[in-house]
Amino acid sequence: MVATGTDSIQIVRDCLEGRRGMDDTAVSAMEMLSRRVQRLHRAGGLYAGIRFSAEMEEMMAIARQCEAGVL
Repeated sequence: MVATGTDSIQIVRDCLEGRRGMDDTAVSAMEMLSRRVQRLHRAGGLYAGIRFSAEMEEMMAIARQCEAGVL
């Protein structure tokens, strides 16, 4: 279980940098960060332009495919 936002950021960073494999904890961390970004988008203003990196987007797409049983 992911404890805090800071932990989630570190877990995802470790995955992106190859220090950690993509497991359930990493997927949960990505989902939590995604929900936070969605909330920022709804807030509008300067926050509406916040996006994940292409690498993060790709990692999230892979996680979604795994959950759907595509991979």
